[in-house]
Amino acid sequence: MPYCSTCSICGLPLVTGVTVGRPVPCNHTFHFGCLDSWSRVHAVNGECKCPEETCFMRYKCMVAITTGIGSNVEEFYPIEINYLCPLCNEVVIGEVVSPNLCEHYFCIECITKVGFSSPTCPIDGIPFDVIQVSPCVGAPPTKSVHIQALAAGYCSDLLGKLTINADKHDNSGC
Repeated sequence: MPYCSTCSICGLPLVTGVTVGRPVPCNHTFHFGCLDSWSRVHAVNGECKCPEETCFMRYKCMVAITTGIGSNVEEFYPIEINYLCPLCNEVVIGEVVSPNLCEHYFCIECITKVGFSSPTCPIDGIPFDVIQVSPCVGAPPTKSVHIQALAAGYCSDLLGKLTINADKHDNSGC
C-alpha cells in the first residue's frame, strides 16, 4: 500500500504499523487520528474537503486502514456520526441504504416501508432499480439488492436479505 512519506496535516512521517486514514473516494493518506480531528473541525453538513491543499474533493466518509502481518483491516467512519435518516429523523446505527441513482441515504427500515411497486427515491423522486447497502454514509456499497427480485417475491423479507448488523456497531464508527 503506497503512502506518501508524511501526513500533510501534522507533518510527521507515516510509518508501517500506524493506522492511517483516507477520505473516501480520494486516495490521499494521513494519520487516522489527524484525519478524524480535521474532519470533525472542518465538516459542514456532514461532509468535508480533503485536507490536501491541491485536492478539492469532498467526502462524507473516511476509511481507517490498519496494517498487520500479511493483511490490512479497513473500517469506514462517517463524517457525521449521528446521521439522521431523512424519513424517520432517527439516528442511523449500522448499515445505510441508498437508491443506486442518487446520493440519499436511509435506514433499512424506512426504505422497506416505502415499498417497491414503484421504486423512486423518497427525496427527489428519481426512479431506481437497485438498493445499495453501505457500512455508513459515503462508504462504498458492500452489497446490492435488485428491486425486480424483491417485487417478484424472490425475497419477501428485505430486512433479512440486507442483514442488519447494527448490534456489531456503535456510534463511533461503522
